[in-house]
Amino acid sequence: MKNLSILLVSSVLFLTSCIKESNEIFETVKKSDNSNQNKTNIGLPVFIDSTNICIFPVSESNPNYDFSSKSYSRDFSGVSYSNIIFFDLETNKQSLLANTKLKISDYQIISELNKNFNQIYILYKIYSTDTNGDKKINSDDALSLFYSNYDGSGFKQITNSQYSVYKYSINENYMKIFISANFDTDNNKIFDSKDIEKILVFELGKDNEAKLLIDKSIIEKLK
Repeated sequence: MKNLSILLVSSVLFLTSCIKESNEIFETVKKSDNSNQNKTNIGLPVFIDSTNICIFPVSESNPNYDFSSKSYSRDFSGVSYSNIIFFDLETNKQSLLANTKLKISDYQIISELNKNFNQIYILYKIYSTDTNGDKKINSDDALSLFYSNYDGSGFKQITNSQYSVYKYSINENYMKIFISANFDTDNNKIFDSKDIEKILVFELGKDNEAKLLIDKSIIEKLK
C-alpha cells in the first residue's frame, strides 16, 4: 500500500511537471510577439533519431496586420515557420532556435557519420535580410542558408545576402554542402533571371561561410 501511494504521488508530480513545461513552451513563444495579435501554432514534435531531442515547429498568421505601417512589415507570405522549439526529453529543458522572430522557408535534419562519433546538424532556409530595401522581409528578398547543431546550439548563417539560395546537395561522407544560388550580378538588390547562378561549397564544422566552388580559370575556359 505504501509503495502504491509513492507511485501515485510520483505519477502526479511527473504529470504536473509535463503540464508546466508545456505551458512554458507556449508562453515563451507567445511572448516573442504579443503586440500584433498573431495566432501562434505549435506543431507536433519531430523526433531526432538517436538523440534525446525533439523539435516543435512554430508557425503563425496575422490576418489583421496593417500593411500601411511605416515600420518593418512582418509579412509571412511564403514562410513556413517563425521559430523552432527544442525540447530535451530527459530533462524537459526547452529553448528557441532564436530569441527573435524568424522567417523560415524550410529545414532539413542531416547527420554526420564517422567511425568515432555521430554529429547531427539541421539546415534552415531563411529570409533574414531586407535585401531590396522595401521595409519588408519576405520571399522577394534573398533566401539564405543557416545551420545549427541538433539541439539548436551553434545557430549560424552559411550564405551572405549577396546570394539567394535556389537549391543544395549534401555529401554526408565529407559533410560538404554544394549550394546553387543566384548572385546579385548587377547589384540592384533584386534577384531575378538577369542574375548569374553560382555554385558555392560549405564544409560543416570547419568553414565560417560558403565559398565559390568553381575556379575563375575554369569559368573562362567555358566561355
